[in-house]
Amino acid sequence: MRLVYVDDSGTEISGIACFSWIEVPEQVWSPVLGAWLDYRDDLWRHHGVGKTVEIHSTSFTNGRGRPSCNDQFNASKAVRRRVFERGLEVLAAQSEVQVGSVYGRTTGRRGDYRDERMRVYQELIRLLDERMQCRGERALVVMDGDGTDSGYAVAHRALRRSTRHVVEDPLFQHSDRSHWLQMADMVAYSAYQEVLAHPSKAFAHDWYPRFRPQDVLGGPWQV
Repeated sequence: MRLVYVDDSGTEISGIACFSWIEVPEQVWSPVLGAWLDYRDDLWRHHGVGKTVEIHSTSFTNGRGRPSCNDQFNASKAVRRRVFERGLEVLAAQSEVQVGSVYGRTTGRRGDYRDERMRVYQELIRLLDERMQCRGERALVVMDGDGTDSGYAVAHRALRRSTRHVVEDPLFQHSDRSHWLQMADMVAYSAYQEVLAHPSKAFAHDWYPRFRPQDVLGGPWQV
């Protein structure tokens, strides 16, 4: 069994809808989480950011909010970004963990963007199911949210029951309670910045490439 943590990134303004996932075999779930918690311990000791504080990529890297009890840290985008990058390095060092990212583009209205997000998620689930079939394994998907959007469950139920290897509907959990979903958010944000390639976010353009050895698709894949 593989546990798959999924989060999205992108904006209606850019027209890019991006989903990324972190894929971890159940037998290494504990040691990988341990490595992450060591990083969070260091973050508390050196920068005053507690373990229960959510690292939300967009806010954290752009200097929003007050994640630390240290006002100097809160005021420094440069330091925040270095700390964020260190988290990416910790995750990239976990060779047992694999990642993937898919995205789509639209220039339509709000409803069109939502439809595109759902389409991209459907493609993610289809690709993930095919991958699990080829590996002879099963996967359980955990997503950020409260489960009120039924479109995600529809994507799972569209898989052929007799052959599907992604089991159950997605399980939902709020990211502020899950280190794994915060990791998935960091991967999704990094993938989105690579696809967006906006000059104002040049500091993040080399973040996602560090996952190339773990990326089952070889990089963000347009679907």
